[in-house]
Amino acid sequence: MLQTYSDGKAEALLGEILHKRQEMCKLAEQKGYTHKDTIFCSQELDELLNRYQRCLEQKQEDKRPFFTILPTSLAFSK
Repeated sequence: MLQTYSDGKAEALLGEILHKRQEMCKLAEQKGYTHKDTIFCSQELDELLNRYQRCLEQKQEDKRPFFTILPTSLAFSK
């Protein structure tokens, strides 16, 4: 499912990312880097980072001029 993000949601994602990173580092210090809780937290962090990356990509695409996203089948021939 494709999600769309506003600037506020992107900032909220950044906050979640920072919180999850701190949680993961604390788990790693307490339980070790290869403990299942640390790995699970790392996977959750990966998902947040992926969601944020999709958000940035969507923002870039929204800024592209309309003619650059037209399918080639709609392009005008000479």
